[in-house]
Amino acid sequence: MDDSSDEEIERAARAYLLYILGTTIFTSKSGDKVSANYLYLLRDLTCLDGFAWGAACLALLYRELDKASRVGTCQMAGYLTLLEAWVPEHCTTFRGTYDRTCPAALPLAFRWVPRRHPGRDTTHIRDILNNYPLTEVIFDPYARPREHIYTMTYYLGSLCFLSTVEPYYPGRVVRQFGLVQPIPSHPIRPTRRSLGRSATSYSVV
Repeated sequence: MDDSSDEEIERAARAYLLYILGTTIFTSKSGDKVSANYLYLLRDLTCLDGFAWGAACLALLYRELDKASRVGTCQMAGYLTLLEAWVPEHCTTFRGTYDRTCPAALPLAFRWVPRRHPGRDTTHIRDILNNYPLTEVIFDPYARPREHIYTMTYYLGSLCFLSTVEPYYPGRVVRQFGLVQPIPSHPIRPTRRSLGRSATSYSVV
């Protein structure tokens, strides 16, 4: 591509980034399609590092989990790899093998080595979840001291991603982080949102 123009290079970069987004944090139920709406986020390639991609990922995943909990839903979209990393920290039944050599600075998901469950299909897993005992749930998985828990972890507000707005309530579960649980504030109930001129300008009411 030595003879390609800057415009052609940027187009190729947008196409590749669109592919990455559609196959990782913003996956769809189709398995082979990605929404062209994400091109809106790629208009200016110089400002991509200013986006809160993690918050956008969580907003979409929370919305998809809400949809997946409804009767008749067979599939869900979103970054399911993140959900798979969350499960071992909270549900002992689905844990793999604990790797004691994993450095504390690495993400928590690195501590678990997945194991196979031969003979378990989705129906069997659903039966386990429907009858899951509270004694097998870990309510304070992050209580042990960690150097890399940032203040932003305790953000309270709305997570926004394009047309998706999801309330975020870490203040209601601070015991997970080894803190004393105070009386939480009233839930946020967004009624509408408006997107400004830029992809990072939101107004939630």
